[in-house]
Amino acid sequence: PTSYYYGVGDDTESNDRDEASTPNDTHRSQSSSSSSSKGKTPSTKELDEVGKNALTSLLSLISNVAARCPAAREYILDIQLPVPGTDGVSDILQDGCLEILFSLLTTEIPPDIRGLTFMAIANLLQSKPGDTGKSPMGKKAWELMECCQFVPVKYLSRYSSFAAGAGSAPSMSMYNRNQPRDDGDVPNSYFPKTADYGMIYIFEHVEGVVGTYPATEGFLYLLTTLIKVAGCPSDLGSHWRLRPGCSPYIEYVTDFILPRASGTARHVKPLPFLTVADEGRLTSRALEVVEAVLVRYVVPLALDRATLSELRESNCLTMKAANEELGLSSNTSAIFCPNDSLDEDDADDFSQDFNNICLYPQNVDPGSQMLEVSYGEPVSLPKTPGFFILSSLLSTSKGQLLQIIQKLISENGGSRDIQSFYGKSVMSKLLAIALFRETPPSFSNSREYNELVGRQQRNQLDDASCKAAMTYLLHSMIQQPSPAVLDFCFEDAFSFETTNCAPDDAVLWRERSLLLSMRILCAAAAREEPFNRAIKHSPKQLSVVPTLLFIGPIHGSYSHRFAEEQKVNTARLSQILTKGSTGAHGWNYSFNILPIIVEHIGYSAYSLSNPQGIALNAFCLTSYISQTMPQEDCLRLLC
Repeated sequence: PTSYYYGVGDDTESNDRDEASTPNDTHRSQSSSSSSSKGKTPSTKELDEVGKNALTSLLSLISNVAARCPAAREYILDIQLPVPGTDGVSDILQDGCLEILFSLLTTEIPPDIRGLTFMAIANLLQSKPGDTGKSPMGKKAWELMECCQFVPVKYLSRYSSFAAGAGSAPSMSMYNRNQPRDDGDVPNSYFPKTADYGMIYIFEHVEGVVGTYPATEGFLYLLTTLIKVAGCPSDLGSHWRLRPGCSPYIEYVTDFILPRASGTARHVKPLPFLTVADEGRLTSRALEVVEAVLVRYVVPLALDRATLSELRESNCLTMKAANEELGLSSNTSAIFCPNDSLDEDDADDFSQDFNNICLYPQNVDPGSQMLEVSYGEPVSLPKTPGFFILSSLLSTSKGQLLQIIQKLISENGGSRDIQSFYGKSVMSKLLAIALFRETPPSFSNSREYNELVGRQQRNQLDDASCKAAMTYLLHSMIQQPSPAVLDFCFEDAFSFETTNCAPDDAVLWRERSLLLSMRILCAAAAREEPFNRAIKHSPKQLSVVPTLLFIGPIHGSYSHRFAEEQKVNTARLSQILTKGSTGAHGWNYSFNILPIIVEHIGYSAYSLSNPQGIALNAFCLTSYISQTMPQEDCLRLLC
């Protein structure tokens, strides 16, 4: 197995690791491959080019077979492999497929292989057709992912005991919002260049250098799959976090990835993209996570403690209202989850959303070694991810997420210029492939090549050194055949039917971003009435305290981690969309987004499996607006 070739499970720690009990330590102690009775550890081997190609092929094979055959998924997941070097106890110490693949992810592998590994895990976890219950394997995968700490809760938590962070301190000027800066003062990244920051380090300092984000996209695809098959476990990480649950992973998407991908992040340079297809693909993957969370969310009838039957009744009533009163009847199957997918845990978790629950210091075992500490203050338990997203979309101050979605719908001329703007990029690539066959050239190194020629002509470089340097540059100018692999896309938020998508099809990924943005708005509109009513009847003013804070470390300081509670004030989505104002983050969206949505009603998609999907969602949103606003205002705003 690949995990053994990388030496995964070595009990020795690197010098920069602390000695406290962490999720990584727990994973190593629980994993069967992490130790043996004789104390032996497998040797570490570096993959050469042939090994990388073989690993890529194997991961692609597993992913494609798993995505298409439920029987193959079960067979692969049931495989148990003995741990090498256990001297007679290999029948006891065994690794399963998930443990091996997650162990591979904890090693230093290229972003493209990392992304394929995430995707293979996701496809192995897909449910059988008609199976809507939560998957035990999905819950196990959540726990393994928490153990790996891909999202560095240890450094980003508002109650982190490691709040000073790791790595060199960033420039303090980036936090001075009142002082004007030129572009030279704005950093390229939020966080230091250290692997302690997990997927954030890979995103900013590895993938961001090239402008393609395969590892991040694979991670987002896995998050979407886990939400679909296992929901968002509220007890995730309870052994080492004061504020357990999946909120850190959802905030990673909504507060970090989406702002960077959409260009709305402040105090940092725009995220580089190699092509517009890379931009659309990353955005689509992030929106898939948001949609999956929102579709699973149900506002309970009883705010104190709803039973499962009451939660399912509320789901049916909300769906009925969306069909009969809100004009969303054409889209309800895509924006609501089946009742069979809800369980008692959901009923408990969703009911607690409408109470501000705090954990007090005396409730915490003082002898425990936690990643979070309370510093003697009450700790607000997080809301469910569904509440967090819905309250942001329906916020009277136009939350960051809603502003990003508005920007995505309206950018580059809306529906009118999709084919001309994004199709031109695809056509240019096809022309290059036609001219240079399967290996389109990259001219980013041509300047350095000319400098080498000049140095040789001036006798500043000997022939042998010049030939070696030129050979390297010529190889780097030739790209690999594209696409190396095909991506997978879910048809909707609660379907496990997947279609293959070409990674370099810019039109496809732009259309998926549009489709997902509108479907998210439809899902929020369908839930607004019971959600706003529940907030109004809550015993106290509800507030949200995010679990993570996505700013770089300020060394020697812990106080910056604490932020004021965000009061929950919501309104109808139709009122928010038609309200011209400056949002909380300073972006001015005073234009009317509704005419742009109306333009998409007649749009026929070029690359989506359902060409009428965007038009259908645009029609549903327009119908919803007409049902919830006075007729004269509706006509004025829609035209």
